[in-house]
Parts: sequence; structure tokens; C-alpha cells
Amino acid sequence: MLGSLPYLSTLFYRDALIVSQAFVSAVLVVCALLTALWVSRIKDDVAYTRILQDAEEGSLTIEDTPEADGRASTFENYISRGACGVMSLLTLVVWYWCIAISIGSSPKQLLFCLGGMLFVYLLTALLAKFLRPSEASLRALKRLLQWQAAIATCYIIQLPTMWTYHGQVYLSMLIGVLPIMLTLKFNSDSFVHILRSFLIAILIAGVMSYGLQRSCISIFATIDHGVGVVLAGTPVAWPSNYQWSTRLTRALTFSHRPCEPGSVDGPCQIYLTAANNLSSEIIINAHFSADESRKVVFVYRESGGGQQSERGVVPQKFSVPGDYSRDVHAAYVNGLTPGAVVEFWILADDKIVSDVRRFRTVPLSGQVTIAVGGDAGANDLGQRVSEQVAKYDPYAAVFAGDVSYDNSLIGCACIWDKFLSNWDKIRVKPKDTSSSASLNDSQGYMIPLIFTTGNHDLGVNAQPSTPRYDPNDCDMSVMRKLRPLYFGYFAFEVHDGEVPEICRRSNNHLHVLGHTTFLWALDSDYGEPAQSTADWIPVAYYRAGGLEPRPRRHMAVYHMPMYPGLSSPGIWAQSTRLREVWERDLFAKINITVAFEHHVHAFKRTHPLRDGKVASNETSSGFSTVFVGDGKWGVSPNDSPSEDALA
Repeated sequence: MLGSLPYLSTLFYRDALIVSQAFVSAVLVVCALLTALWVSRIKDDVAYTRILQDAEEGSLTIEDTPEADGRASTFENYISRGACGVMSLLTLVVWYWCIAISIGSSPKQLLFCLGGMLFVYLLTALLAKFLRPSEASLRALKRLLQWQAAIATCYIIQLPTMWTYHGQVYLSMLIGVLPIMLTLKFNSDSFVHILRSFLIAILIAGVMSYGLQRSCISIFATIDHGVGVVLAGTPVAWPSNYQWSTRLTRALTFSHRPCEPGSVDGPCQIYLTAANNLSSEIIINAHFSADESRKVVFVYRESGGGQQSERGVVPQKFSVPGDYSRDVHAAYVNGLTPGAVVEFWILADDKIVSDVRRFRTVPLSGQVTIAVGGDAGANDLGQRVSEQVAKYDPYAAVFAGDVSYDNSLIGCACIWDKFLSNWDKIRVKPKDTSSSASLNDSQGYMIPLIFTTGNHDLGVNAQPSTPRYDPNDCDMSVMRKLRPLYFGYFAFEVHDGEVPEICRRSNNHLHVLGHTTFLWALDSDYGEPAQSTADWIPVAYYRAGGLEPRPRRHMAVYHMPMYPGLSSPGIWAQSTRLREVWERDLFAKINITVAFEHHVHAFKRTHPLRDGKVASNETSSGFSTVFVGDGKWGVSPNDSPSEDALA
């Protein structure tokens, strides 16, 4: 943690999540302390009644008789205590709301929260002044405010642990003890009191630091293992499956979690990702629990080829952190026959640890179907959509951003596990069962995946001025240098015959479908500036020039829409740079005929457009683009805007 201090300013600057939470908590600390100071200055002018009695000598004496709770009547005493209780409850409720709102919400919601918090503290101070509660009630209210300030300060201290900027949780706990110790009232002359206060502070700070470690905030997703706290009902404008979980809550399960050390000998996840040419190449991926000594081999053959055609390939191993580290094995397989059925299985330490799985390569000619969508999440609705997709026999499935909604949080590895486990059930059923007798009803052809980056994959909304991730400042074993799990789990390109290292994986990749089609999977101003992507495309196009015949059809898939299906000014403003940089200077040059856009959770299909205008075949030359969208794979209708558009 101490070694990370020089980088904290940079981390806080680029991470809106931790900035908003720290800011809200800091304002709460100041407000709570100021209100506590105000309450402590309030004097009760009627704490005592002064009763004058005549003494036998005829002189006056004063007898101070304290009344119950300093009030003249029991009714007023109850009213005073009730008012203090309501004020205390209000401060706690506003605190909870503000912490919830500070997680990934809009600036408008954040300002509303802060305004509401200031109002409640001001109301608390005024009520304490004019209701004139008893001294005991004032002391209780003051202590509550001081405790809120102490807990909020401790919360700020452990935020880097909560969001996995470092793994030294005990240091966050020890530093978080300090504000709590200052709040605890103890006799400095008594060692027993000091020790008791320290143990109480350690307990509170420890519960916060270890209880919130590796938090995961997920939307459009559900927690499979352990406990997830549903945040629906907060002022946050997210759906009912908006959940928060931590490493501790996820451990509260009686079943084995995916890739848990010692849980199973075989892989916990198996999936395919598309390489450059879907007719002859594939990347096979398998996750195992971390084990330095395990030797993994992928064995594959084309269906019907017999034992002589079997080939083994040793996959590359990448260590990726999560609740616990796992080994991601990825093998690049090439030289496959177009239009073939390929089967494979996995060996670990010379033992077969998987079932036999099959997939299809894309034929060079004829009809080829792919599925394209975005904004999926790991939920039941998205799974039902995927089941319908499989009925159309796609050779590949393209998820164009906001794939699992993990928000680039290492603690959200559980969300990717849910997504991958769901996807593993999606298979294309063979049409000719007589030639696939070995396939039972639960089996079929696996569908390779193609992803593009979205805001909820990288955990950002702001447009970058330079590439967001520097490959020279990346280390998957150092918390502050981690890449999102999107890059750790998935590769869609090959460098010199090998799957690139996690730190070298790019935001953009090109895929070839048969002899006719280029599929451009693009980052849309999230991972790198739009101009950088525009500069990359001609280079990739030139490198693919060796394909004969050169594909004649070009399709693009990306997340942020150039022409959103909604009239929201904010969405249109955010996509301005894409329209300026991509459409005129890029899409027309390489003849992008259809562009699949997402992000705004709507449905749309435009007329053929060029430079923002409907293209007329009679009066204009050159190519135009049809824009289709807008990202609704796993988003329920209740969580969608009401402006679905057909433009």
C-alpha cells in the first residue's frame, strides 16, 4: 500500500467510482462534525427549576431539583427524544442513500444526494436548537454524528482495498482504526479502557476493510454463489438486479465456486474465441484453478478423421487474479479446413478432464449466419435470448460491449463466471443427427465469441485523449497495474502464431468470414481515442491484403452509436467524435455497408446514410451505411428507454 501512494492521485483522477465515493464521504465527514459542534454548543436553559423557599430565619435559599430528562413534563420529554430519534434516523438513511448513489451514478444524482445530505444536517441542527431536547438526548445525537464522521473517514481510508488498488488489507484496517479511536471515549489513565477501545476500533475497522474487500457492483446480472445484496429501492436509477457483493459475502456458500483451489481437477470454464480467419483458425480457452505444476494439452481433430488426425497443442498459460487467482489456458489452432466440424478435448497431467466438444469452421462460400448484439449481462433474460439465437445456427456470436457488466472490477470475476457458464449451455444443434450419432440431446456445436469494448467492460465513460492502457505500464501481479478481466480472459488476435500477452491485447480486431466479408470489431472511444482506431484500420486492411480474393463486404460492430435510436442530447453529444472521425474519412473509404451499434438499449434500423443524410442511389455516388442497433440482448423492457425508434 505504501508503495502505491505516489500513484493515488492518478488513480483517483481517472476512476470516477472511487472519486465520487471519496467525495461524498468527505462531505459527510465535514457536515457531521459541523453539526456535532453546533449541537454541543446548545445550552438547555431549563435544565433545572429554581425553587425559592423561605427559611425559618426568613432568608431565601435555592434548591436545585433536576427533573426527568430536564423537561417540565413527561410528554415534552417523549417529544424531545422522538425528535432526536427521527433526526438520527434521517442522517443514517441519507448516509446509506449517498453511499449507494456514489457508486457509478450521474453527476445530477450525486449533486441531488449532496444537497439532500446538507439539508438533513441543517434540519438536524435547527431542530436541536428550537426543540431544545434534554442534555442526554443532545449528547446521544452528538455521539451519533461523531460516529458517522469516524466511520465515513474509515470508509475513505479503505476504498483502495474495496476496489482492489492494493491487496494489503491489514494496513487499511490499521489506518482506519485511528479516526474510530479518536471518537471512542476512554480514560487515558486506564490501560484496560485503552485496550478495550482499541479492540473495539480494530473490530469495526476490520469488518469494514475485510467485509468490503474486492467489492463487485453488477447490473443486469445475478450472483450465483454466495450472497449478493440487492440495491433496488435506492435512489440509483438501476433495475431490480442491481447487486453488490464482496469477497466475504461470496464466500458464504456451501457449494464450490468456479476455479476455487482444490475444487475440481478439470477446467471450470471452456469457451472459444474467434481468431482472424473463422474459416481456418480458432482460439480454445480453458480456466483452471491456479497450479504451477499442472500440464495442460488440448487435443483436436476434424470430425471423422480418425485417431491418425489427432493433434495436440500445449496452450499458453496466463495468471489472472480474482477472489483467488486462476490459470487461463489459451491455444491458437490454425490450418483447419473451411466448413468442417472440429472436435476437441482437454488433458491435464495426461488425464482426460473434459468431455468431447465440437465447433464448426466457416465455409468459404454459401450462406453464413452470425449473431450480433450488445448489452447482455449475466441474467435469465439474456440467456433466453441466447437460446433463441442458437436456433438460427450462427457460426459466431458478437457481443458489442457491456458483455457481462463487470465494470472492470476484479471482484466481479464471479459475473464473468456466470456469463461463461450460461454461454456454455448455448449450442447449435446438428441438423443431420444421423451423421452425429455420438451427440446426445444436451450437446451440439459450440459458438465462438467475438467481443468489443463497452463502458461497462472497461469501467469508464469519459473519452480518452490518449490510449487508456499503456502496455509498458501493465503487470497482472501488481494491483494498480491490472488490466480489466475483459483482456485477461479473452483474446481475439494472434501475434506471430501465438496468443498475445494480456498487456499486449488490443481494443480493435479484424475477422474474416469466408471469401466475402470483413468484420471490424472496434473500440468506440473508450479504450483509445477514435482517431487511434481510425489510424489502425488502414494498417489492418493492408495486412489482410494477402487474402485472395479480397473480401468485398465490410461490416463494423462497436458499442457507442454514431446515430443513437434515442433523442437524448447527452448520447448524441458523446458520439460526436465518432461521426466526425469515423464516418466521413473512414466508413466511406473502406465501404462499411452495415454498422451494428449498441449502448442505449433501444431498437433501430436506419435508411442508408452518408454524412448524416439519407443516401439516394439516383443522385449520389459511393457507398452508404445502414446503422442497426441499439444494444438490448439482456436488458429487460422495464429497464429500457421508452423511445425505441425506427429511423
